[in-house]
Amino acid sequence: MKFHLAITGAASLLAVAPAAAADFSGLRAEVTAGRASDAVKADLNNGASPFSRKQDDVSFGVEAGYDLDLGSAVVGGYAGVDFPNVDSCDAAFGSDEFCYTAKRNYNLGARAGFKVGGPILVYGKAGYSSGRFKAVYENVTDPTRDFDGTDNQRGLHFGAGAEVAIASFYAKAEYLRTNYDEGDLGHDVARNQIKVGAGIRF
Repeated sequence: MKFHLAITGAASLLAVAPAAAADFSGLRAEVTAGRASDAVKADLNNGASPFSRKQDDVSFGVEAGYDLDLGSAVVGGYAGVDFPNVDSCDAAFGSDEFCYTAKRNYNLGARAGFKVGGPILVYGKAGYSSGRFKAVYENVTDPTRDFDGTDNQRGLHFGAGAEVAIASFYAKAEYLRTNYDEGDLGHDVARNQIKVGAGIRF
């Protein structure tokens, strides 16, 4: 409920922004908060179909970047880190248990967009991600098949958002999708995020 209110507030802010020219160029830094939803498919090597589950929770992060204002268009690059609070355990097969924890996630990429109504920028973004994950599997009938590991999984992300300039500050709302490779843990992760953020340009 609180997250939905945050999205509504961000949309209202975009709607009432003054229709004045804004400069989207230069260095920027921001903080973000939102919701991360992870869909996990794990190969637990038990001869059955892969275990799959979905879990969502809050996520926080920071991002820094540099934008070049080309008039009606804006292009730039960015780097950031997210800290999703996705962590839970579920019954897997019978009494077996599978626990999954999402840890920090690095993002590096580029974005491009167009100005809408003066101080509003609508943009798309894409790039590389590196997420750290922990998986624990407990087999109650055969402890030799227990597993506990942590790994960095690479992936690609893409998304879109809107940003409104307020003097040297800005506010934004965006959607981000990240698809990670299997990695050494033997599970695939697809993450959907909705973020709101606030930042400053230097």
